[in-house]
Amino acid sequence: MRFDLAARTLWLSVGDLLAEAAGPGGPSLTPVLRSRAALGKAVHAAHQAAQLAAEATYRAEVTLHHEFQVDGYTVHLQGRLDGLYDTKSGYLVEEVKSLLLPAEQFARVTLDHYPLYAQQLALYVYLLQRQSDRPVRGQLVLVNLADHQRRVLEMAPDLAACEAFVLQQVRRLIARHEARAARAAQRQQQAAALRFPFPALRPYQEAMMAQVEAALRQQQCLLLSAPTGIGKTAAALYPALVYALRHGLHLFFLTAKTTQQALAVATLQQLAQQGVPFTAVHLRAKEKSCLNTVYYCHESACEYARDDAAKLEGSGIVEALLQQPLVTPEACAEAGRRVQVCPFELSLEAALHADVLVGDYNYVFDPVSSLRRFFQEIPAEDCLLILDEAHNLYTRARDYYSPVLRQRQVRQLLAVCQSEAAPLFREFGAFFQELDSLLATLPAAGQAAGEDAMLVAPPLAPLAALRQRLEALMLDYAVYRRRHGVAPTGDAVQEFYYAFQRFCDVLALGGEEFVYLYRARPGDAELKILCRDAARFLRQRLEAFHSVVAMSATLTPFDFYRDVLGFPPERTCTAAFPSPFPRDNRAVLVIPEVSTAYRDRWRDAAKVARIIEDVVAQQPGNYLVCFPSFAYLRLVRPWLQLPPSRLVEQSEAMSEADRAELLRRLRAADAALVVLAVQGGIFTEGVDYPGGMLRGVILVGPGLPRVDAEQELIRAYYEEKYGRGFAYAYLYPGMTRVIQAAGRVIRSPSDVGVIVLLGKRFAQPPYATLLPPDWYDLSPRELITRDYRQALAHFWKKMGSEYIF
Repeated sequence: MRFDLAARTLWLSVGDLLAEAAGPGGPSLTPVLRSRAALGKAVHAAHQAAQLAAEATYRAEVTLHHEFQVDGYTVHLQGRLDGLYDTKSGYLVEEVKSLLLPAEQFARVTLDHYPLYAQQLALYVYLLQRQSDRPVRGQLVLVNLADHQRRVLEMAPDLAACEAFVLQQVRRLIARHEARAARAAQRQQQAAALRFPFPALRPYQEAMMAQVEAALRQQQCLLLSAPTGIGKTAAALYPALVYALRHGLHLFFLTAKTTQQALAVATLQQLAQQGVPFTAVHLRAKEKSCLNTVYYCHESACEYARDDAAKLEGSGIVEALLQQPLVTPEACAEAGRRVQVCPFELSLEAALHADVLVGDYNYVFDPVSSLRRFFQEIPAEDCLLILDEAHNLYTRARDYYSPVLRQRQVRQLLAVCQSEAAPLFREFGAFFQELDSLLATLPAAGQAAGEDAMLVAPPLAPLAALRQRLEALMLDYAVYRRRHGVAPTGDAVQEFYYAFQRFCDVLALGGEEFVYLYRARPGDAELKILCRDAARFLRQRLEAFHSVVAMSATLTPFDFYRDVLGFPPERTCTAAFPSPFPRDNRAVLVIPEVSTAYRDRWRDAAKVARIIEDVVAQQPGNYLVCFPSFAYLRLVRPWLQLPPSRLVEQSEAMSEADRAELLRRLRAADAALVVLAVQGGIFTEGVDYPGGMLRGVILVGPGLPRVDAEQELIRAYYEEKYGRGFAYAYLYPGMTRVIQAAGRVIRSPSDVGVIVLLGKRFAQPPYATLLPPDWYDLSPRELITRDYRQALAHFWKKMGSEYIF
């Protein structure tokens, strides 16, 4: 569909009219099969070939065009008929559709069951009748993919009703487009009135905004590294929003954690208070948006997923939401509950009309969860992209392309199939049995890769054959589900189908980035596709956007992040800024008295505990002690001689509620907690400790990734590609975690605290050379202390006359 407002001309297809009438699609009653479209095309082709051979007057794929005037617009409406017969009594228009139904349901199908199909055929008859004096009729040919049975349903549509429908839909489209154009013009005119959302600029924010504006003007990418607390969110979001409104673009603000999204939402709320019209939608994950007690997205089990198109159309709820400057998940939940529509689907529909979208990286980069419908309607070149805490993206992207096929899941499904009486499940059982046998044979030709892992050659041909076999089974399974319904708690077969498709999709990508690992354990085995570098796939997404701004407190070395994030070198610029806060307000100490290397941890655990106790004893308040791993944390924990009421320990299973409760305890006026946490975790990144909540952060060694088979394969890949395997696989990621955790202390001009780097490696290159330059004057060796107690006492004594605790 194409509008030309200047020429007042509209080009569209019959499909565009029907899409407007249908509205958004919700969850399907049957699995979305990969082969479904191909099977439909095959049915069309076979039917057309048969008719061409049998009927001399039959023509296939006949194009129709109708030009008419509507409210001062010239409208060009086009359609393409599947088939056209020239009979003695007139023309017969044919539309062919494939269905997937149980035979007994297919036998009862009428035109009323598929109103869009009937409407499409009626419009084709109408278009042809406008061009011909001969009578025109229509027939809908339905082919059931389950058993290849056919039904022919004839129709003689009401042409006056067809014309009324065309005019109604065209007027709706024109009205919507004019409203969007007027809205964009209003935003363009008023964008200049938008002001920075806070009373005063922090140091370096003006320079950051200038860098962002330059990148947007030149359609470049920007890697922006600046310390925590400097105000990166506002410095990027404000100029990007102004630019988007002026140029009619959409703005994505994506983060790795919900806490970071909250900061962007708060900034947008501040901007919205100025009265300049714009709409932002905050997207929440589908499962977290669910209003049911059990998450199962299926219209047979969820009232909110049933008939959502009609509910949206009749309620006008989307338009009502878009009257608000900020469409929050809470607003979508309340509206969804009121009109019985899935809040997540509601937010996606609102996002199509929004100026700003705030959400997770997945919505752009995950090949499964990305917003396909959005980018089908709005090209990425009309979008700006801000990536917050961008240092998290490359590991997340590796996970997108590292699927796992687990033997345990296969055997569980095999057991389910063996317990079912239907013949179809015997066929599924044979499939799962063959897949189980294939997994069992893989290690025979494998090569040891360390620990319990083996490098194997992926069984491409057998998996491709199994994929085709599963696709055929799923056709029968879709019919089975139509007949018998589904359990309200989920569908394990369908979940496996989608996971297997994803596995095979990644397998088909190929490339040097991938290796294939087999692990065998008692009663289980797995085949994993390990993506060692997702830069190729990230680049494909990034290059499509008008501009991309990636920012973090830890985005250096720039070469490293440009390489692993896939930023195109020819259109990527960089900018780094120092801390704007008084250096006198912080003490950074490197204590090299212990070794935190893996081989020395048990030996020095007691001494590490003593140093922690000494540091927290120097000044009352809360402290964050950050370890490289949970194992190291648990090793040191028994040696700490602190009151149990003062110690709080992060666990692997900590929930958002647990984190919120800890933050509440830290805010207490008399709080003196020592939080034992893990670098790179929920307490060391993406969380604020405002108002002096922390007196200090103690970093127990650099948080290097654990040495294991996978990480060593990643190291080998980067060594071969860049000659810097250890740096890319271990050093840079580990020091990023250190600097992120250190940034929790000083986040405002009034914050005062200590950053203690515990371990010999912090005093040695290459670790010391990666410490932020604004921590020292000339050399990182200035941070090394041989008497940390005296240094801490001196700092707190100095601050005592200037800072009230």
